[in-house]
Amino acid sequence: MNNRGFTLVELLATIFVLAIITTIGITSYTRVSNAIKKEQRNNKIKRIEEAATKYAFDTGKTVVFVDTLVVNGYIDSDYIDNDTERGMVSDPLGNNNMNCYAVHMEKKGSYYTATFDNNSYNNNGLCDINALYNNYTKIKLSVKQNGIDITNTNTWLNGTINITASSENMDLNCNDNDCKWNSTSGLNIDHGNNYITISNDNIENETTYTFSYRVNVNGEINSYSDSISLKIDNVAPRIDYININDDKSITLMINEKGSLNVSVCINNSESEANCEWEDANVGNYKTSSKIIEGINNYIHVKDKVGNINSELINTT
Repeated sequence: MNNRGFTLVELLATIFVLAIITTIGITSYTRVSNAIKKEQRNNKIKRIEEAATKYAFDTGKTVVFVDTLVVNGYIDSDYIDNDTERGMVSDPLGNNNMNCYAVHMEKKGSYYTATFDNNSYNNNGLCDINALYNNYTKIKLSVKQNGIDITNTNTWLNGTINITASSENMDLNCNDNDCKWNSTSGLNIDHGNNYITISNDNIENETTYTFSYRVNVNGEINSYSDSISLKIDNVAPRIDYININDDKSITLMINEKGSLNVSVCINNSESEANCEWEDANVGNYKTSSKIIEGINNYIHVKDKVGNINSELINTT
């Protein structure tokens, strides 16, 4: 009977093999465990995004902390924090909790799409709303001309112009002069509102209007702003002189500083309702239309935005 034991080399080889098998087992377990945790986190993020979409439909707000969703009952918490007594959403990856993560929504038609922000806004246990605002707050200026929405602000406008400032992410509470308007034209603009109305009959230029909003969040003052450039012409073209030519056409001097493009018409009425307009130019212009002798003749000059100046032609 052979009672020979293991040699040192055999023992070392056995230990080495067992170490390799153990390492492979631990690595496989870790890989599977991490995959399960990642899948759990992804599923939780989907539920958070669904809750955030409902929140956006209900409130119109397009950015929200997970903590806000918990507080307002849009998502259930996983446990209650003993110190704060607040509901907490655990992170399957073990990174404390997910309460100070945020979700950003984008409105597409009548629907919202939600995107989870993987950057935590946790600042010493508190959700840092200043950092959130700085990332997502945008001021948007919209324009109406005589009550009609204007999408192309590169064209000349006239009449009553309304500019309104809004934000999808927060209410613009214009208290304590936190809402301010400025313009490059030097017009006196009232502060304290998130809108202005421009109806000055003497406006005839391109002006940039800027809205700025200050908000005090946890003792810190943040400022957000937006600007829009508008070309407004509320002044009718000026007729500096009128001369009747031998062929009964008219030569007149047209003065127009705003929209520049003008049309002229000659008829026998104070009204331009039945005019046959001809394109003209600013400055000295000779009409192709002719006056009719023996009746009153009127010259009408219209700029591109519809301002009209009408004058009786003296034929005597």
